[in-house]
Amino acid sequence: MDSQRRRGARTRSAVLILAVLAAVAGCASSRPPRPSAPHSATGPEVAAAGSVIATDASSLQWTWDLTRAEQALTARCMHSNGFAYTVPDVGPEPSAQTITATSLGSGYPATYGVTPESVSTGDPSDPGATLPSYADALEGSPTDSSTLPLPGGGHVDYQTGGCVGQARSTLFGNVRDYVASAYIPQVVRSQFGQYLTTYQPYVTALKGWQACMKAGGWDYASPQAAITTLQASVLHGTSATDLATHETAIANADTACDGRSHLRASTEQALTLFLGSLPTQTVDELRAVSVSRVAAGRAAQRAMSGT
Repeated sequence: MDSQRRRGARTRSAVLILAVLAAVAGCASSRPPRPSAPHSATGPEVAAAGSVIATDASSLQWTWDLTRAEQALTARCMHSNGFAYTVPDVGPEPSAQTITATSLGSGYPATYGVTPESVSTGDPSDPGATLPSYADALEGSPTDSSTLPLPGGGHVDYQTGGCVGQARSTLFGNVRDYVASAYIPQVVRSQFGQYLTTYQPYVTALKGWQACMKAGGWDYASPQAAITTLQASVLHGTSATDLATHETAIANADTACDGRSHLRASTEQALTLFLGSLPTQTVDELRAVSVSRVAAGRAAQRAMSGT
């Protein structure tokens, strides 16, 4: 978990790092709610909860903005403590054309937003980054820690001090809300993924999408599988030109097949049912995350503008 990061080694923690899902899955394993009839839990409250589960171009933009702001704030703090801190490249800004596993983008050409710059190959190393004093300045004392309960009975331990804690508090008001924003949606999203496998309209739509893609020469199990494959190709040295050509072709085929299979529409329907089957406390936690993210987005804009 977050508190298990190796002290003395530089840690770059972006907001909503997707890799965190693998860590959380082992801490919060619970049986997902079974598909059920439509619930009365609809409207703005559920929409707010759902907005932090599904990903789209706007949520990718939010993540990009918050990552830049967190890294810039951390760098300022580290420099004020006398340490070098090179801000890593956070990749290109997402575009409105970017499509995700759960949402289509707008405009043409369609893209998944995968570029050589968007796939991290490691963080920069600064002089002194292995010193205990550097780790203390960056992350604070190990005693500066707390615990956040997660939906399903798990929990995450996290550190609250250092320049990282200061940056997160500047953006979210406190480190706890940052951690809740990073982890709670990931846990619930994992549960939703399990739920989808039992929701027949989605299963049918996915089979239709797969058949349509295969007919066009693209054999992928899901849109996410296509995205993951493209990201892996970057790590294996695919040129930017070949990647762009390949990605555009797949994304355009995905968009066309989505229109025929209604895959993402069925995903949205399933999400509404899923949220309606969740405990009220979990929905309230997701709503709170939505509110904190709006405030953090505004704080990120202020941080980057220097106001």
